[in-house]
Amino acid sequence: MCESGGTCGEHPGPFDVEPPMLALIATVLLAPARTELALQVGSDRREAILHVPAASQPAPVFFVFHGHGGRAVNMERRNQYERLWPEAIVVYMQGLPAPGRNDPEGKRTGWQKNPGELGDRDLAFFDAVLAKLRKEQAIDPRRVFVTGHSNGGRMAYLLWAKRSDMIAAGTASGSTGRGLIAGTTPRSFLVIAGEKDETTPFESQKQSIAELRSLFGIDGAKPEKVGSLEIEKGRHGVELGTMIYPGGHQVPPQAAEAVVAFLKRQRMP
Repeated sequence: MCESGGTCGEHPGPFDVEPPMLALIATVLLAPARTELALQVGSDRREAILHVPAASQPAPVFFVFHGHGGRAVNMERRNQYERLWPEAIVVYMQGLPAPGRNDPEGKRTGWQKNPGELGDRDLAFFDAVLAKLRKEQAIDPRRVFVTGHSNGGRMAYLLWAKRSDMIAAGTASGSTGRGLIAGTTPRSFLVIAGEKDETTPFESQKQSIAELRSLFGIDGAKPEKVGSLEIEKGRHGVELGTMIYPGGHQVPPQAAEAVVAFLKRQRMP
């Protein structure tokens, strides 16, 4: 008598695997490989966490910047962009000590906020990592993206403005693009803002949205609703995304999914 519902006379071969196990193996094989990157940029040792997909076709590249006092590993744990977008190369960038509004001596980690600050060390860090990826990985140069929260969001705005020849689109939460938007080459951008944000006041974030609308030539047509986002079309195919939520500086859990959904729509003209 055959046991456990098996078929008499049949024995599993060395490569016979049950369907659930096949699914698990496929998930493991396709999961992005995680590595910790360290490189010398000028006089600074810089670090990042890198997730590279197993697929060989050119991949989008997605840079992620933490807030002031934050860490790359915490952004990784909180957002898990590599799970939401396993086809992308995801780079969680680690900041160095930098002055902040509540940290004037610069004892906590952060990023430059404007061109020329801190010797442009963080612009140079981005340039070095992107150059390394171009040399060592199959990347899609028309799909390089940046995102960040708070001080990291300001860094995303800065890169979006000053590296518009490299970056297809950006997103920022709890931040402002004041002083960086006007005159910039238009590239799609997503703003995530809390109506009760006291760290980066909501009114200043609304001003950034207004400046982006002006830059993009948005005419006030009814926005497209895409999940939790509203998307407005500008000239030359650029898009302005907004996600306004009734909270403070801490973004809601669905923000990471909104970021990925927006960026998947974008590519360099």
